[in-house]
Amino acid sequence: MNIVILPSWHPDKNNPLAGLFFREQAIGLARQYPQVNFHFIEINSNDFLLSPRFLYKSIYNLIKFTFSSKNISIDRLNSNLLIYRKNHINWSFLHFKKLRELYFYCILKKNINIIEMDYGKISLLHAHVSFPSGFNCYKLKEEFNIPFVITEHMGPFPFAVFDNKKDLFERYIKKSLHESNRVISISHYMRNEIIKKVHRDSIVIPNMCNESVFYPKEKRINNKNFTFIVVCSSLSKEKGIDNLFYAIKRSTLEMSAIHFNIIGNGIKMQNYMYLAKTLNIENFITFYGIRNRLETAELYRNADAFIQPSEIESFSIACIEALATGIPILSTICGGPEDIVNENNGILVKNKSIEDLANGIISMINKYHLYNQNDIRNEFMEKYSEIAVCNKIMACYLDVTKNN
Repeated sequence: MNIVILPSWHPDKNNPLAGLFFREQAIGLARQYPQVNFHFIEINSNDFLLSPRFLYKSIYNLIKFTFSSKNISIDRLNSNLLIYRKNHINWSFLHFKKLRELYFYCILKKNINIIEMDYGKISLLHAHVSFPSGFNCYKLKEEFNIPFVITEHMGPFPFAVFDNKKDLFERYIKKSLHESNRVISISHYMRNEIIKKVHRDSIVIPNMCNESVFYPKEKRINNKNFTFIVVCSSLSKEKGIDNLFYAIKRSTLEMSAIHFNIIGNGIKMQNYMYLAKTLNIENFITFYGIRNRLETAELYRNADAFIQPSEIESFSIACIEALATGIPILSTICGGPEDIVNENNGILVKNKSIEDLANGIISMINKYHLYNQNDIRNEFMEKYSEIAVCNKIMACYLDVTKNN
């Protein structure tokens, strides 16, 4: 059995953590099913990005690309998982749309031809996100009659770039989802959004987290400060960081023995450091910037609780990372976390409410003794561990291939 997995974005030199969870899921599938060959194709890198907004950088990238290797590189992560990469230029799909479609489809076809030449017929394609990967799988199905599955991760759904662009939404999103043999939603929130906007039902299979990296240590007691951890790839208003800082200001007026470790970066990082200083809460916050997986896991273990302050999340891998390390969650009601957070592992508060978030911080500290670390970890293992999620995905693969 040959499964081809296509992420819609992936780590590159500028953003080494982008889409890392796509690859981690592929690694988990390969580990759980050694009899299956998995082929992971990384297309849509921004290493050679061209943009009219950054003319000199674009010229530099074009020169770099000209002298780079044009061969497809193949890296074997283990005996049954290979990663395929090819240097390519990239630009916004809003410009020269047909040319971009053709360019990336030709790159993808070269990868497909290599896989079939070396390993035989492809059994199934698995696209992460309906565009661009889902759209490319739809075209491959048309040409080669290969069935495909889409796991939809967009949050919000669809991405803002499709707002007020009905023709693009119909072509790239709706068509891809309707032509797929199966749609997987990562949360019930995502399932409902797809039904509402595309009129296509889906099955719900959550994202997973590597439990061998994210694991608990002995619960901290009698600490000087109660420590919260906040994890997001890019600090922004949409991630709820503005409201969080104002909530920190309110909560520290009642309890001073609190600290907040913030992992994440982004173009507004300096703005948030300045806001913390303006609100006179900089002594309650440590900015860690971007950290690798091992460092992030250790910071979870050194925290008492996790905060998810976002305005919208299609799932929230950070929430299940918290569960994996056995710490409770304080989250806004913002979509995906409603599947994850319950009375046994955390608190849900009203979205975009500074007052409710501040009250949630105080409530988490007061209720902390009621949460059982082992129960939180066990719930994670049952729902979000590698074997729990991979078994559901493989059942979907087998069902689709059996019916085709």
